[in-house]
Amino acid sequence: MKINMNNDELNSKIEEICDDTTLLNIRESGKSIPYIGWFWRTVDFDKPTITIGNCGEFNGFMENNKWGYNSIEISSKEVKDLMIDIVDHPSKEKLCRLYNYLQSFEIEYMEY
Repeated sequence: MKINMNNDELNSKIEEICDDTTLLNIRESGKSIPYIGWFWRTVDFDKPTITIGNCGEFNGFMENNKWGYNSIEISSKEVKDLMIDIVDHPSKEKLCRLYNYLQSFEIEYMEY
């Protein structure tokens, strides 16, 4: 069954689990969902594209690029579907699928 969830609901649920490392702790970052920054920033999954970047450790959601990391725009459709599935029933397998998907994009890391 496909779950419909508006952008605000989805971001709220992501915020609840993004730092819960009981299922996955990405590179000992204290994050279960790969995002770049001190806290989860609202992602507009209803736009055609979202921004991901490379912080040197991993590719992740990057709504605020105050560090000047390289970033790319990717289609939000597949990511939104993955995120809805994750927040509906979080599991290590689903979180790893998201992580691997975001890592599949080649983004050169620029060291400053």
